Amino acid sequence: MARRKPTDAEIEDALRKTRGMLALAAKSLGIHRGTLWARLKNSPELRAVADEENDVILDIAESHLVAAVVSGDMDQVRFYLRTKGRARGYGDRLEIKAEDLSNEQLLALYAADPDPDRSPPRARTAGATGGGENSSS
Repeated sequence: MARRKPTDAEIEDALRKTRGMLALAAKSLGIHRGTLWARLKNSPELRAVADEENDVILDIAESHLVAAVVSGDMDQVRFYLRTKGRARGYGDRLEIKAEDLSNEQLLALYAADPDPDRSPPRARTAGATGGGENSSS
C-alpha cells in the first residue's frame, strides 16, 4: 500500500514544530528527507517557512552568544570579534583585493606564498583596470 503524500499544510506544520529541521520534519511526516527537500525546492512558500524557522533558531543562538559576550566569556568575545568584527579590523585573515595592487606587489605576495603549487599571478597590461601604479586611471 502506497503512503499518502503529505499536504503543504502538513509540511508547514511539521517544519514549524521541528523549527525547520528537515530530517525531523520528514520523520514526523513519514517521508524521506530527500522527498521533503524536493517538495521545498519546488515550493517557494514551503522554502520560506523552513528559512523563517531557521532564522528563529539563528536569532536564539545569537542572543545566547551576546549574553556570553556580555558576561565576559573571553572565548565567545574572541569568536564574536573574529566573525562580526571584521569590518573593524578583527579576524583571522587579511583580505587583499588584487585590483588594488601593482604588478610588483602581486609578485611580491606570490614570492612570499608558502604554497609551492600555486600558480604565479599574470601581469596586467597597462590598460587593465585596478588601483595599482600600472593601471590607466
